[in-house]
Amino acid sequence: MQAAQHQAPPSDWRGIARQLGPGLIISANIVGSGELIVTTKVGADVGFILLWFIILGCMIKVFLQVELGRYAITHGKTTLQAMDAVPGPRFSFIWRWLNLRAEASWLVWCWILMFVATFFQVSGMVGGIAGVFETGIPSLSEPPAWYAQAQSLDVETGSVASTLAARWQQLLNNAWALAITGSCALLLLVGRYRFIERFSTTMVAGFTLFTILAVFALYRTEYGITLAQLAEGLEFNLPENFMTAFAAFGVIGVGAAELIYYPYWCLEKGYARHVGPREDTPEWEARARGWMRVLKWDAWVSMIIYTGATVAFYLLGAAVLHGKGLEVTNDDLIPTLSNLYRESFGSLGLWIFLAGALVVLYSTVFISTASNARLSADLWLLFTPSKGADQRDRSVLVRRACVLIPMLYFVFYVSVGQPLTLVFIGALAQALILPFLCFAALYFHYRQTHRALFPGTLWVVLLWVSSLLMTSVGCYQLYDKLFK
Repeated sequence: MQAAQHQAPPSDWRGIARQLGPGLIISANIVGSGELIVTTKVGADVGFILLWFIILGCMIKVFLQVELGRYAITHGKTTLQAMDAVPGPRFSFIWRWLNLRAEASWLVWCWILMFVATFFQVSGMVGGIAGVFETGIPSLSEPPAWYAQAQSLDVETGSVASTLAARWQQLLNNAWALAITGSCALLLLVGRYRFIERFSTTMVAGFTLFTILAVFALYRTEYGITLAQLAEGLEFNLPENFMTAFAAFGVIGVGAAELIYYPYWCLEKGYARHVGPREDTPEWEARARGWMRVLKWDAWVSMIIYTGATVAFYLLGAAVLHGKGLEVTNDDLIPTLSNLYRESFGSLGLWIFLAGALVVLYSTVFISTASNARLSADLWLLFTPSKGADQRDRSVLVRRACVLIPMLYFVFYVSVGQPLTLVFIGALAQALILPFLCFAALYFHYRQTHRALFPGTLWVVLLWVSSLLMTSVGCYQLYDKLFK
Protein backbone atom coordinates (compact mmCIF):
# COMPACT_ATOMS: atom_id res chain seq x y z
CA MET A 1 0.00 0.00 0.00
CA GLN A 2 1.16 3.54 -0.69
CA ALA A 3 2.08 5.99 2.05
CA ALA A 4 -0.88 6.97 4.17
CA GLN A 5 -2.87 9.99 3.04
CA HIS A 6 -5.35 10.45 5.84
CA GLN A 7 -8.65 11.87 4.68
CA ALA A 8 -11.86 12.38 6.58
CA PRO A 9 -14.74 10.26 5.23
CA PRO A 10 -17.64 12.00 3.47
CA SER A 11 -20.60 12.75 5.69
CA ASP A 12 -23.43 13.30 3.17
CA TRP A 13 -24.82 11.36 0.24
CA ARG A 14 -23.17 13.58 -2.34
CA GLY A 15 -19.74 12.97 -0.87
CA ILE A 16 -20.40 9.24 -0.62
CA ALA A 17 -21.59 9.12 -4.24
CA ARG A 18 -18.30 10.69 -5.39
CA GLN A 19 -16.36 7.98 -3.57
CA LEU A 20 -18.22 5.05 -5.10
CA GLY A 21 -16.32 3.08 -7.72
CA PRO A 22 -14.90 -0.36 -6.79
CA GLY A 23 -18.37 -1.90 -6.75
CA LEU A 24 -19.19 -0.33 -10.11
CA ILE A 25 -16.03 -1.85 -11.60
CA ILE A 26 -16.85 -5.37 -10.45
CA SER A 27 -20.46 -4.84 -11.59
CA ALA A 28 -19.04 -4.46 -15.08
CA ASN A 29 -17.24 -7.75 -14.55
CA ILE A 30 -20.37 -9.42 -13.11
CA VAL A 31 -22.79 -8.44 -15.87
CA GLY A 32 -20.96 -10.61 -18.37
CA SER A 33 -20.75 -14.36 -18.82
CA GLY A 34 -22.63 -15.08 -15.59
CA GLU A 35 -25.61 -12.96 -16.55
CA LEU A 36 -25.68 -12.94 -20.35
CA ILE A 37 -24.78 -16.61 -20.87
CA VAL A 38 -25.09 -18.73 -17.72
CA THR A 39 -28.14 -17.08 -16.13
CA THR A 40 -29.95 -16.97 -19.45
CA LYS A 41 -29.20 -20.67 -20.00
CA VAL A 42 -30.69 -21.51 -16.59
CA GLY A 43 -33.87 -19.65 -17.53
CA ALA A 44 -33.98 -21.40 -20.90
CA ASP A 45 -33.50 -24.81 -19.28
CA VAL A 46 -35.93 -24.65 -16.33
CA GLY A 47 -38.24 -21.69 -16.92
CA PHE A 48 -39.29 -19.44 -14.03
CA ILE A 49 -38.98 -21.98 -11.20
CA LEU A 50 -35.54 -20.79 -10.04
CA LEU A 51 -36.20 -17.05 -9.90
CA TRP A 52 -35.86 -17.13 -6.10
CA PHE A 53 -32.54 -18.95 -6.40
CA ILE A 54 -31.15 -16.35 -8.80
CA ILE A 55 -32.17 -13.45 -6.51
CA LEU A 56 -30.72 -15.22 -3.47
CA GLY A 57 -27.48 -15.91 -5.32
CA CYS A 58 -27.07 -12.19 -6.03
CA MET A 59 -27.96 -10.85 -2.59
CA ILE A 60 -26.34 -13.35 -0.25
CA LYS A 61 -22.71 -12.85 -1.29
CA VAL A 62 -22.54 -9.15 -0.47
CA PHE A 63 -21.80 -9.96 3.19
CA LEU A 64 -18.60 -11.78 2.27
CA GLN A 65 -17.73 -8.97 -0.12
CA VAL A 66 -17.92 -6.41 2.68
CA GLU A 67 -15.92 -8.59 5.10
CA LEU A 68 -13.08 -9.00 2.60
CA GLY A 69 -13.21 -5.28 1.88
CA ARG A 70 -13.17 -4.49 5.62
CA TYR A 71 -9.93 -6.42 6.07
CA ALA A 72 -8.34 -4.74 3.05
CA ILE A 73 -9.01 -1.13 4.02
CA THR A 74 -8.19 -1.55 7.72
CA HIS A 75 -4.99 -3.57 7.18
CA GLY A 76 -3.91 -2.14 3.82
CA LYS A 77 -3.35 -5.63 2.41
CA THR A 78 -4.35 -7.18 -0.91
CA THR A 79 -6.54 -10.26 -1.15
CA LEU A 80 -3.65 -12.64 -1.75
CA GLN A 81 -1.72 -11.19 1.16
CA ALA A 82 -4.81 -11.70 3.31
CA MET A 83 -5.32 -15.28 2.07
CA ASP A 84 -1.67 -16.05 2.75
CA ALA A 85 -2.21 -15.02 6.38
CA VAL A 86 -5.05 -17.53 6.95
CA PRO A 87 -3.89 -20.22 9.40
CA GLY A 88 -3.22 -23.73 8.16
CA PRO A 89 -0.52 -25.70 6.34
CA ARG A 90 1.86 -24.03 3.95
CA PHE A 91 3.20 -25.67 0.80
CA SER A 92 6.16 -24.85 -1.38
CA PHE A 93 7.95 -25.95 -4.51
CA ILE A 94 11.16 -24.98 -6.27
CA TRP A 95 11.07 -23.79 -9.89
CA ARG A 96 14.74 -23.90 -10.86
CA TRP A 97 14.15 -22.54 -14.38
CA LEU A 98 13.09 -19.20 -12.86
CA ASN A 99 15.29 -19.56 -9.77
CA LEU A 100 12.05 -19.35 -7.80
CA ARG A 101 11.08 -20.92 -4.51
CA ALA A 102 7.32 -20.61 -4.11
CA GLU A 103 5.80 -20.90 -0.65
CA ALA A 104 2.28 -19.94 0.29
CA SER A 105 -0.71 -20.82 2.42
CA TRP A 106 -2.97 -23.72 1.44
CA LEU A 107 -5.68 -21.18 0.59
CA VAL A 108 -3.45 -19.44 -1.95
CA TRP A 109 -2.79 -22.76 -3.67
CA CYS A 110 -6.54 -23.47 -3.80
CA TRP A 111 -7.05 -20.04 -5.33
CA ILE A 112 -4.38 -20.73 -7.98
CA LEU A 113 -6.44 -23.66 -9.28
CA MET A 114 -9.50 -21.40 -9.58
CA PHE A 115 -7.36 -18.67 -11.12
CA VAL A 116 -6.34 -20.97 -13.96
CA ALA A 117 -9.97 -22.06 -14.46
CA THR A 118 -11.13 -18.44 -14.80
CA PHE A 119 -8.87 -18.18 -17.85
CA PHE A 120 -11.16 -20.72 -19.49
CA GLN A 121 -14.17 -18.62 -18.53
CA VAL A 122 -12.83 -15.35 -19.89
CA SER A 123 -11.54 -17.02 -23.05
CA GLY A 124 -15.10 -18.31 -23.52
CA MET A 125 -16.29 -14.71 -23.42
CA VAL A 126 -13.69 -13.85 -26.05
CA GLY A 127 -15.32 -16.53 -28.18
CA GLY A 128 -18.72 -14.99 -27.44
CA ILE A 129 -17.52 -11.62 -28.71
CA ALA A 130 -16.16 -13.29 -31.85
CA GLY A 131 -19.64 -14.76 -32.29
CA VAL A 132 -21.13 -11.27 -32.06
CA PHE A 133 -18.98 -10.08 -34.95
CA GLU A 134 -19.75 -13.24 -36.91
CA THR A 135 -23.49 -12.69 -36.49
CA GLY A 136 -23.33 -8.95 -37.11
CA ILE A 137 -21.18 -9.19 -40.26
CA PRO A 138 -22.45 -12.35 -41.97
CA SER A 139 -20.88 -11.41 -45.30
CA LEU A 140 -17.46 -12.23 -43.86
CA SER A 141 -18.56 -15.79 -43.05
CA GLU A 142 -18.31 -16.84 -46.71
CA PRO A 143 -14.76 -17.86 -47.66
CA PRO A 144 -13.41 -15.57 -50.42
CA ALA A 145 -12.04 -16.89 -53.69
CA TRP A 146 -8.44 -16.13 -52.83
CA TYR A 147 -8.73 -18.34 -49.72
CA ALA A 148 -10.07 -21.24 -51.78
CA GLN A 149 -7.18 -20.85 -54.22
CA ALA A 150 -4.67 -20.69 -51.37
CA GLN A 151 -6.07 -23.94 -49.99
CA SER A 152 -6.00 -25.53 -53.48
CA LEU A 153 -9.54 -26.86 -53.01
CA ASP A 154 -12.32 -27.48 -55.50
CA VAL A 155 -15.30 -25.73 -53.92
CA GLU A 156 -17.73 -27.30 -56.39
CA THR A 157 -17.77 -30.50 -54.33
CA GLY A 158 -20.21 -30.20 -51.44
CA SER A 159 -18.10 -31.91 -48.77
CA VAL A 160 -15.01 -29.98 -49.79
CA ALA A 161 -16.93 -26.72 -49.78
CA SER A 162 -18.18 -27.32 -46.25
CA THR A 163 -14.64 -28.17 -45.12
CA LEU A 164 -13.38 -24.98 -46.71
CA ALA A 165 -16.12 -22.94 -45.00
CA ALA A 166 -15.33 -24.52 -41.63
CA ARG A 167 -11.64 -23.73 -41.98
CA TRP A 168 -12.39 -20.17 -43.00
CA GLN A 169 -14.79 -19.74 -40.08
CA GLN A 170 -12.18 -20.99 -37.64
CA LEU A 171 -9.57 -18.65 -39.10
CA LEU A 172 -12.01 -15.74 -38.93
CA ASN A 173 -12.95 -16.47 -35.31
CA ASN A 174 -9.30 -16.68 -34.35
CA ALA A 175 -8.67 -13.34 -36.06
CA TRP A 176 -11.55 -11.74 -34.13
CA ALA A 177 -10.25 -13.26 -30.88
CA LEU A 178 -6.78 -11.85 -31.56
CA ALA A 179 -8.21 -8.40 -32.26
CA ILE A 180 -10.29 -8.51 -29.07
CA THR A 181 -7.47 -9.58 -26.77
CA GLY A 182 -4.99 -7.24 -28.44
CA SER A 183 -7.25 -4.18 -28.09
CA CYS A 184 -7.93 -5.08 -24.47
CA ALA A 185 -4.20 -5.19 -23.72
CA LEU A 186 -3.67 -1.86 -25.46
CA LEU A 187 -6.46 -0.10 -23.53
CA LEU A 188 -5.14 -1.36 -20.21
CA LEU A 189 -1.60 -0.26 -21.02
CA VAL A 190 -2.71 3.34 -21.54
CA GLY A 191 -5.34 3.46 -18.79
CA ARG A 192 -5.27 3.70 -15.00
CA TYR A 193 -7.85 3.33 -12.24
CA ARG A 194 -10.01 6.31 -13.19
CA PHE A 195 -10.11 5.27 -16.86
CA ILE A 196 -11.00 1.68 -15.91
CA GLU A 197 -13.77 2.88 -13.59
CA ARG A 198 -15.37 5.22 -16.15
CA PHE A 199 -14.93 2.87 -19.08
CA SER A 200 -16.50 -0.13 -17.37
CA THR A 201 -19.34 1.80 -15.76
CA THR A 202 -20.37 3.47 -19.02
CA MET A 203 -20.31 0.23 -20.99
CA VAL A 204 -22.50 -1.70 -18.58
CA ALA A 205 -25.01 1.03 -17.73
CA GLY A 206 -26.44 1.22 -21.24
CA PHE A 207 -26.85 -2.51 -21.76
CA THR A 208 -28.36 -3.06 -18.30
CA LEU A 209 -30.95 -0.37 -19.01
CA PHE A 210 -31.86 -1.88 -22.39
CA THR A 211 -32.13 -5.36 -20.87
CA ILE A 212 -34.59 -4.18 -18.23
CA LEU A 213 -36.56 -2.33 -20.92
CA ALA A 214 -36.59 -5.55 -22.98
CA VAL A 215 -38.37 -7.34 -20.12
CA PHE A 216 -41.14 -4.73 -20.05
CA ALA A 217 -41.32 -4.66 -23.85
CA LEU A 218 -42.26 -8.36 -23.79
CA TYR A 219 -45.75 -7.35 -22.65
CA ARG A 220 -46.44 -6.35 -26.24
CA THR A 221 -45.77 -9.93 -27.36
CA GLU A 222 -47.07 -13.43 -26.64
CA TYR A 223 -44.13 -13.92 -24.25
CA GLY A 224 -45.23 -11.28 -21.77
CA ILE A 225 -44.45 -12.34 -18.19
CA THR A 226 -47.48 -12.89 -15.96
CA LEU A 227 -47.90 -12.58 -12.20
CA ALA A 228 -48.56 -16.32 -12.04
CA GLN A 229 -45.14 -17.02 -13.61
CA LEU A 230 -43.43 -14.67 -11.15
CA ALA A 231 -45.26 -16.35 -8.25
CA GLU A 232 -44.08 -19.74 -9.53
CA GLY A 233 -40.52 -18.47 -9.52
CA LEU A 234 -40.75 -17.36 -5.88
CA GLU A 235 -42.11 -20.62 -4.42
CA PHE A 236 -38.69 -21.99 -3.37
CA ASN A 237 -38.98 -25.09 -5.55
CA LEU A 238 -36.15 -26.88 -7.35
CA PRO A 239 -36.22 -28.67 -10.72
CA GLU A 240 -35.16 -32.29 -11.03
CA ASN A 241 -31.81 -31.40 -12.60
CA PHE A 242 -30.45 -28.24 -11.04
CA MET A 243 -26.72 -28.75 -11.65
CA THR A 244 -26.76 -25.90 -14.16
CA ALA A 245 -28.27 -23.67 -11.48
CA PHE A 246 -25.54 -24.61 -9.00
CA ALA A 247 -22.91 -23.80 -11.61
CA ALA A 248 -24.64 -20.46 -12.15
CA PHE A 249 -24.52 -19.78 -8.39
CA GLY A 250 -20.74 -19.55 -8.66
CA VAL A 251 -20.84 -16.63 -11.09
CA ILE A 252 -24.16 -14.80 -10.64
CA GLY A 253 -23.94 -11.75 -8.45
CA VAL A 254 -20.56 -11.40 -6.83
CA GLY A 255 -18.82 -14.59 -7.92
CA ALA A 256 -15.72 -16.01 -6.28
CA ALA A 257 -13.52 -14.11 -8.74
CA GLU A 258 -15.25 -10.80 -8.00
CA LEU A 259 -14.99 -11.41 -4.25
CA ILE A 260 -11.23 -11.67 -4.73
CA TYR A 261 -11.05 -8.71 -7.13
CA TYR A 262 -13.05 -6.32 -4.96
CA PRO A 263 -10.41 -5.53 -2.27
CA TYR A 264 -7.86 -4.66 -4.99
CA TRP A 265 -10.11 -1.98 -6.40
CA CYS A 266 -10.90 -0.69 -2.90
CA LEU A 267 -7.17 -0.23 -2.36
CA GLU A 268 -6.70 1.49 -5.73
CA LYS A 269 -9.64 3.79 -5.06
CA GLY A 270 -7.76 4.92 -1.94
CA TYR A 271 -10.00 3.72 0.89
CA ALA A 272 -7.08 2.19 2.84
CA ARG A 273 -4.83 5.23 2.27
CA HIS A 274 -7.52 7.50 3.63
CA VAL A 275 -7.98 5.33 6.72
CA GLY A 276 -4.25 5.04 7.36
CA PRO A 277 -2.27 2.30 9.15
CA ARG A 278 -4.19 0.53 11.88
CA GLU A 279 -3.98 2.29 15.24
CA ASP A 280 -5.80 2.09 18.57
CA THR A 281 -6.71 5.76 18.58
CA PRO A 282 -10.11 7.52 18.48
CA GLU A 283 -9.08 9.37 15.31
CA TRP A 284 -8.22 6.18 13.41
CA GLU A 285 -11.38 4.46 14.61
CA ALA A 286 -13.53 7.37 13.43
CA ARG A 287 -11.90 7.38 10.00
CA ALA A 288 -12.20 3.60 9.68
CA ARG A 289 -15.91 3.64 10.61
CA GLY A 290 -16.56 6.44 8.13
CA TRP A 291 -14.80 4.74 5.22
CA MET A 292 -16.43 1.41 6.09
CA ARG A 293 -19.74 3.21 5.70
CA VAL A 294 -18.63 4.32 2.22
CA LEU A 295 -17.54 0.77 1.38
CA LYS A 296 -20.92 -0.65 2.43
CA TRP A 297 -22.75 1.88 0.28
CA ASP A 298 -20.46 0.96 -2.60
CA ALA A 299 -21.20 -2.76 -2.14
CA TRP A 300 -24.98 -2.36 -1.77
CA VAL A 301 -25.35 0.02 -4.72
CA SER A 302 -23.43 -2.38 -6.95
CA MET A 303 -25.60 -5.24 -5.63
CA ILE A 304 -28.76 -3.42 -6.73
CA ILE A 305 -27.28 -2.86 -10.20
CA TYR A 306 -26.12 -6.41 -10.88
CA THR A 307 -29.19 -7.99 -9.27
CA GLY A 308 -31.44 -5.98 -11.58
CA ALA A 309 -29.43 -7.03 -14.61
CA THR A 310 -29.25 -10.68 -13.53
CA VAL A 311 -32.99 -10.97 -12.86
CA ALA A 312 -33.74 -9.29 -16.21
CA PHE A 313 -31.55 -11.78 -18.11
CA TYR A 314 -33.11 -14.70 -16.26
CA LEU A 315 -36.65 -13.54 -16.96
CA LEU A 316 -35.85 -13.06 -20.66
CA GLY A 317 -34.35 -16.54 -20.83
CA ALA A 318 -37.32 -18.11 -19.04
CA ALA A 319 -39.96 -16.21 -21.01
CA VAL A 320 -38.50 -16.25 -24.51
CA LEU A 321 -36.01 -19.09 -24.84
CA HIS A 322 -37.85 -21.54 -22.57
CA GLY A 323 -41.14 -20.45 -24.10
CA LYS A 324 -39.81 -21.20 -27.59
CA GLY A 325 -38.11 -24.41 -26.51
CA LEU A 326 -34.69 -23.10 -27.55
CA GLU A 327 -31.54 -24.50 -25.96
CA VAL A 328 -28.41 -22.45 -25.32
CA THR A 329 -25.46 -24.48 -26.67
CA ASN A 330 -21.96 -23.93 -28.06
CA ASP A 331 -23.39 -23.98 -31.58
CA ASP A 332 -25.21 -20.78 -32.55
CA LEU A 333 -24.72 -19.30 -29.07
CA ILE A 334 -25.08 -15.65 -30.04
CA PRO A 335 -27.90 -16.12 -32.61
CA THR A 336 -29.88 -18.07 -29.99
CA LEU A 337 -29.36 -15.43 -27.32
CA SER A 338 -30.33 -12.68 -29.77
CA ASN A 339 -33.93 -13.96 -29.53
CA LEU A 340 -34.05 -12.22 -26.14
CA TYR A 341 -34.14 -8.82 -27.85
CA ARG A 342 -35.77 -9.77 -31.13
CA GLU A 343 -39.05 -10.54 -29.41
CA SER A 344 -38.96 -7.24 -27.51
CA PHE A 345 -37.72 -4.85 -30.19
CA GLY A 346 -38.44 -6.64 -33.47
CA SER A 347 -35.88 -6.64 -36.28
CA LEU A 348 -34.03 -3.78 -34.60
CA GLY A 349 -33.63 -6.01 -31.55
CA LEU A 350 -30.89 -8.07 -33.19
CA TRP A 351 -28.68 -5.02 -33.57
CA ILE A 352 -29.47 -3.78 -30.08
CA PHE A 353 -28.56 -7.19 -28.71
CA LEU A 354 -25.34 -7.44 -30.72
CA ALA A 355 -24.23 -3.99 -29.57
CA GLY A 356 -25.19 -4.78 -25.99
CA ALA A 357 -23.58 -8.22 -26.02
CA LEU A 358 -20.38 -6.69 -27.40
CA VAL A 359 -20.43 -4.08 -24.63
CA VAL A 360 -21.16 -6.42 -21.74
CA LEU A 361 -18.82 -9.22 -22.80
CA TYR A 362 -15.99 -6.88 -23.72
CA SER A 363 -16.31 -5.00 -20.43
CA THR A 364 -16.04 -8.32 -18.57
CA VAL A 365 -12.93 -9.34 -20.50
CA PHE A 366 -11.51 -5.87 -19.89
CA ILE A 367 -12.13 -5.86 -16.12
CA SER A 368 -11.10 -9.50 -15.70
CA THR A 369 -7.81 -8.75 -17.45
CA ALA A 370 -7.18 -5.66 -15.32
CA SER A 371 -8.00 -7.57 -12.12
CA ASN A 372 -6.07 -10.70 -13.04
CA ALA A 373 -3.05 -8.57 -13.94
CA ARG A 374 -3.03 -7.20 -10.40
CA LEU A 375 -3.45 -10.66 -8.94
CA SER A 376 -0.61 -12.00 -11.11
CA ALA A 377 1.71 -9.23 -9.98
CA ASP A 378 0.71 -9.86 -6.38
CA LEU A 379 1.34 -13.59 -6.74
CA TRP A 380 4.80 -13.01 -8.19
CA LEU A 381 5.71 -10.67 -5.32
CA LEU A 382 4.32 -13.19 -2.83
CA PHE A 383 6.56 -15.90 -4.29
CA THR A 384 9.65 -13.67 -4.42
CA PRO A 385 9.70 -11.89 -1.02
CA SER A 386 13.48 -11.87 -0.83
CA LYS A 387 13.79 -9.71 -3.93
CA GLY A 388 11.75 -6.88 -2.44
CA ALA A 389 9.59 -4.53 -4.44
CA ASP A 390 8.25 -1.02 -4.30
CA GLN A 391 5.13 0.40 -5.88
CA ARG A 392 7.01 1.13 -9.12
CA ASP A 393 8.08 -2.52 -9.45
CA ARG A 394 4.50 -3.66 -8.90
CA SER A 395 3.24 -1.25 -11.58
CA VAL A 396 5.73 -2.69 -14.07
CA LEU A 397 4.56 -6.22 -13.27
CA VAL A 398 0.92 -5.21 -13.72
CA ARG A 399 1.64 -3.64 -17.11
CA ARG A 400 3.46 -6.76 -18.30
CA ALA A 401 0.60 -8.94 -17.11
CA CYS A 402 -1.86 -6.76 -19.02
CA VAL A 403 -0.12 -7.93 -22.21
CA LEU A 404 0.58 -11.55 -21.24
CA ILE A 405 -2.88 -12.42 -19.89
CA PRO A 406 -4.84 -11.49 -23.06
CA MET A 407 -2.38 -13.63 -25.00
CA LEU A 408 -3.25 -16.56 -22.72
CA TYR A 409 -6.97 -15.93 -23.27
CA PHE A 410 -6.35 -16.18 -27.00
CA VAL A 411 -4.41 -19.44 -26.61
CA PHE A 412 -7.11 -20.97 -24.40
CA TYR A 413 -9.86 -20.06 -26.86
CA VAL A 414 -7.98 -21.28 -29.93
CA SER A 415 -7.17 -24.55 -28.13
CA VAL A 416 -10.76 -25.35 -27.08
CA GLY A 417 -13.04 -23.19 -29.22
CA GLN A 418 -16.27 -23.94 -27.29
CA PRO A 419 -17.42 -20.69 -25.60
CA LEU A 420 -20.24 -22.15 -23.51
CA THR A 421 -18.09 -25.04 -22.27
CA LEU A 422 -15.25 -22.66 -21.39
CA VAL A 423 -17.56 -20.40 -19.42
CA PHE A 424 -19.00 -23.31 -17.42
CA ILE A 425 -15.52 -24.61 -16.53
CA GLY A 426 -14.79 -21.25 -14.91
CA ALA A 427 -18.23 -21.16 -13.28
CA LEU A 428 -17.77 -24.56 -11.64
CA ALA A 429 -14.29 -23.65 -10.39
CA GLN A 430 -15.63 -20.45 -8.84
CA ALA A 431 -18.39 -22.35 -7.05
CA LEU A 432 -15.86 -24.85 -5.66
CA ILE A 433 -13.65 -22.10 -4.17
CA LEU A 434 -16.57 -20.42 -2.37
CA PRO A 435 -16.37 -22.58 0.82
CA PHE A 436 -12.72 -21.61 1.28
CA LEU A 437 -13.49 -17.92 0.84
CA CYS A 438 -16.26 -18.28 3.41
CA PHE A 439 -13.75 -19.73 5.88
CA ALA A 440 -11.35 -16.84 5.22
CA ALA A 441 -14.08 -14.22 5.66
CA LEU A 442 -15.18 -15.72 8.99
CA TYR A 443 -11.56 -15.88 10.15
CA PHE A 444 -11.03 -12.22 9.30
CA HIS A 445 -14.31 -11.34 10.98
CA TYR A 446 -13.55 -12.99 14.31
CA ARG A 447 -9.77 -12.71 14.52
CA GLN A 448 -8.77 -9.66 12.49
CA THR A 449 -11.61 -7.13 12.90
CA HIS A 450 -10.85 -4.09 15.05
CA ARG A 451 -13.17 -3.86 18.04
CA ALA A 452 -14.47 -0.47 16.87
CA LEU A 453 -15.56 -1.97 13.53
CA PHE A 454 -17.26 -5.13 14.79
CA PRO A 455 -20.75 -5.24 13.20
CA GLY A 456 -24.08 -5.88 14.90
CA THR A 457 -25.76 -9.19 15.61
CA LEU A 458 -27.99 -9.15 12.54
CA TRP A 459 -25.00 -8.67 10.24
CA VAL A 460 -23.16 -11.57 11.90
CA VAL A 461 -26.19 -13.86 11.51
CA LEU A 462 -26.53 -12.99 7.83
CA LEU A 463 -22.79 -13.49 7.32
CA TRP A 464 -23.12 -17.02 8.73
CA VAL A 465 -26.20 -17.73 6.62
CA SER A 466 -24.35 -16.52 3.54
CA SER A 467 -21.30 -18.63 4.38
CA LEU A 468 -23.30 -21.78 5.05
CA LEU A 469 -25.30 -21.47 1.84
CA MET A 470 -22.25 -20.90 -0.32
CA THR A 471 -20.36 -23.71 1.41
CA SER A 472 -23.29 -26.05 0.74
CA VAL A 473 -23.28 -25.19 -2.96
CA GLY A 474 -19.54 -25.72 -3.26
CA CYS A 475 -19.60 -29.03 -1.37
CA TYR A 476 -22.51 -30.33 -3.43
CA GLN A 477 -20.67 -29.58 -6.65
CA LEU A 478 -17.56 -31.35 -5.37
CA TYR A 479 -19.66 -34.39 -4.43
CA ASP A 480 -21.42 -34.36 -7.78
CA LYS A 481 -18.16 -34.30 -9.73
CA LEU A 482 -16.39 -36.96 -7.67
CA PHE A 483 -19.13 -39.52 -7.00
CA LYS A 484 -21.72 -39.15 -9.77
